[in-house]
Amino acid sequence: MQIRSVRQCGFDDLRNRAEALIVACGYEHRSQGVTRVIENLPPMRQALCFREHPRELARPENEAFFRERGFTLHDVGTEETDVVQGITNEALLFASRMNRGVAFDISTMTRSWHGAIIRQLRNAQIPSDVETFFAYSPSVFMPPSFTGIPNEFVSPVTGFASLSTPDKPVAAIIGLGYDKEGALGLQQLLDPALTVVLVPNSGEQDPFHPVVQKNNRMILERTPEEWIFEYSISQPASTFGMLASIIGGIRQSHRIVLASLGPKIFGLICLLLATKFTDVSVWRISSGVHGKPRDTESDLSRIVVLDVIWEP
Repeated sequence: MQIRSVRQCGFDDLRNRAEALIVACGYEHRSQGVTRVIENLPPMRQALCFREHPRELARPENEAFFRERGFTLHDVGTEETDVVQGITNEALLFASRMNRGVAFDISTMTRSWHGAIIRQLRNAQIPSDVETFFAYSPSVFMPPSFTGIPNEFVSPVTGFASLSTPDKPVAAIIGLGYDKEGALGLQQLLDPALTVVLVPNSGEQDPFHPVVQKNNRMILERTPEEWIFEYSISQPASTFGMLASIIGGIRQSHRIVLASLGPKIFGLICLLLATKFTDVSVWRISSGVHGKPRDTESDLSRIVVLDVIWEP
């Protein structure tokens, strides 16, 4: 399937039109955030429970939370993307029979699971339009961890490694996170001819923004001002449009690598755009099972929903 339209919507649209909901059940209290604010949950409810860290932090509490609300719990490893694709396909078929949509809470899913969901949507054999809702709950601010855990994965997301013309120079479009100089390390690895930097900034009250700037000082100083763009996580449809424009402007002259080290909604947008621009690669950077679990709470005042309609 291919994307027909992308727009931002409210929770009323999700509540009124979603027949299935897929969430992640991890070790963060944030796993509960989106489900807590959805009244009248959809009939099909699936929770992807991380096999890793099964007793850490809020994981037992989260399992009880979702079980009490009628979710079917699935034990899934962070790299078991085929399982995620299968559950996604089941939800798509179930919802399409009712001519209704499927909702995903992407807030605490891994980027590999995001890739599996978008890959299944791209490959789905459904004869009618499908509506999907991607809900994202930012976390309440916590200072970044300074424990130097090495990254286990610095590579293309499965199914999103482009085979574009190798004689073009590489352009790296990097969404910054707030971990110290992670983007600089990725830039040094890719050695791109062009670096485009996207900085999350949700306004004067955004506590993450000054930390992002401080911890990415070196790459920001090395990048020409015309290739630095700010975006707001509260406006994902606008970010989709801006990033599509950037890609469209340089893809004839460069091989493009998209990478998100920051908010997961930006990483999801990268994957959505890779279904539109099939010559674009999407990379992920992750410490995998070696990452130290940290609990976070949802900032319920900043939840956003992206409404994406797919057509055969």
